[in-house]
Amino acid sequence: MFTKAKISEKFSNVDGSTTQGHVVLTLTKRMSNGSETIVPSEIEALINESTGEISVELPANNDAGTVPEDAKYRVDLRIVGDERQSYYIEVPPGGGSYTLSELLPQGVLGG
Repeated sequence: MFTKAKISEKFSNVDGSTTQGHVVLTLTKRMSNGSETIVPSEIEALINESTGEISVELPANNDAGTVPEDAKYRVDLRIVGDERQSYYIEVPPGGGSYTLSELLPQGVLGG
């Protein structure tokens, strides 16, 4: 069984104003756990224009019993006025709430 975690982040411009754009999260490969299989698809999170925040719920990609063990989520940042950036994250098992910043891999620019 997959556990799910809430993933959020707040984006703002250097002057403190809210920014615009969206974040696309894509599972890199099919993953199965027990009798459940999740296939790769894009999840688009629009940045809320008044708060600058996103929030999505994602199944963990490394719960006990999940195969394959190397599935990840690709995060594509599409922020107005910024260069496109992409990186990969793992969603921790057991549920809970995390920010994208907490899940950034070491060595990623902007992290």
